[in-house]
Amino acid sequence: MFTYKNKITLKNRFNKSTNIIYDKEDCKDYIITQSTKDTLYTLFKLNYHNSIAVIGAFGCGKSSLLLYINTLLEKNEHSQDCLTQLRDIDKELFDMYKEFTKDREFIRIKIIGEHISFKSQFKHSIYEHKYLKRTIKYLKENEQYVMSKALSYMDKDLEKSKYSDIIFSIDEFGKFIEFGLDNIHTNDIFDLQTLAEYINK
Repeated sequence: MFTYKNKITLKNRFNKSTNIIYDKEDCKDYIITQSTKDTLYTLFKLNYHNSIAVIGAFGCGKSSLLLYINTLLEKNEHSQDCLTQLRDIDKELFDMYKEFTKDREFIRIKIIGEHISFKSQFKHSIYEHKYLKRTIKYLKENEQYVMSKALSYMDKDLEKSKYSDIIFSIDEFGKFIEFGLDNIHTNDIFDLQTLAEYINK
């Protein structure tokens, strides 16, 4: 009797979940799909500033895509490997990337959702970026901080840094929504909206 499991095997490197914080930023095994292209076309529109939701079933590659985008925007040896791959597969998309990143340096803030307050995860993610000095100082001095004020301090830090833009990558976003709905008093849903509006401006 024919069975697929006797004919097809999955390489171990593809048989795991992706963690956007702890996994290596490397395009070696990343496969550019049509969904990847569609997302990148949206992201790389000239002067495009907006919140983008990537929605799909478990295991479809959302986290891997987030990690890939972060690698592209890092501008290191790994991103060069990514770009070579992208140029060979889609020259138009490659040209859009070059235009999108021209004279731009990105602060890349990665957040992974858990069934805890978004504001708590946001704070700890900011602490990882020592050049956001004013923002960190404000967060440390105010246990119950106001999201809009934290973001205004982030703007001031950005002006004084070598960076021109910030990209927030929030994985497992639904877990923050679930916690916010279960704990209305935390005001997390409003804070998520505040962050989205900050990005949209």
